[in-house]
Amino acid sequence: MISPSYLRSVVACHEKAEEGRNSLLCTAALLGHTNCVRILIEHRGADIEELGSTSIEGHCLSGVRPLWCASNGGHYWVVLYLLSKGANANGVTAFCGTPFRAACAQGRLNIVRLLVEHSAYTEVTGQRAVTCLMLASSSGHLAIVKYLLEVGADVDSKDIDGESALHACANTGHLEVMKLLLDHNARMAADYSGLKPLLVASLRGHRDMVEYLVSRTDLVSVQEEAHALELLGDSLFNNTEDICATVNY
Repeated sequence: MISPSYLRSVVACHEKAEEGRNSLLCTAALLGHTNCVRILIEHRGADIEELGSTSIEGHCLSGVRPLWCASNGGHYWVVLYLLSKGANANGVTAFCGTPFRAACAQGRLNIVRLLVEHSAYTEVTGQRAVTCLMLASSSGHLAIVKYLLEVGADVDSKDIDGESALHACANTGHLEVMKLLLDHNARMAADYSGLKPLLVASLRGHRDMVEYLVSRTDLVSVQEEAHALELLGDSLFNNTEDICATVNY
């Protein structure tokens, strides 16, 4: 007997897929409907490695794989099922994404661990040589950053602009991530335009981050401190109405 919950999930997947003529399997994986995924693969002959399409927040993504969809959506049991059926943990999407990169970017620690257990490449990069550590650092996923460092991620890898994970968290203002990276001996190196993470934080107006970094005399010179504080004052003047803070810096 087919359960009402299963019928509802089938209808939901079908309606979602029909919105943009998307892949039913990819849509079911993205929505986390494990039974639908199982039926489509075991009884309808769906290709577990198909390059399909699905909609995320109103945007249609083409060239995605079911495992990428489940990882991006954070659906552990769908990911586990697909892996048990032989899905490639390193299957690449049309835009150079992998399930592991999606899980890192979205903060899915349980899925990140599961994929590593199934031989996912932890140092896989995207089109601009952005690493998974950079993705997690930019999004402030502290637990994932810690895990990636534990499994040997290169803390000083650079993308095509010469930016590192330190630049990534400086850009978005995640101070605890920056502290963790520095604890793992990340270097305060400049990118290819000459900007160090300290100046990136100043440009973005991240006061707490700038104040922490300038307190680290082992990392920042007196000249760099003066430049960073002046730049922070300029940024606050341009982006906020806190005139007192602007004058102070």
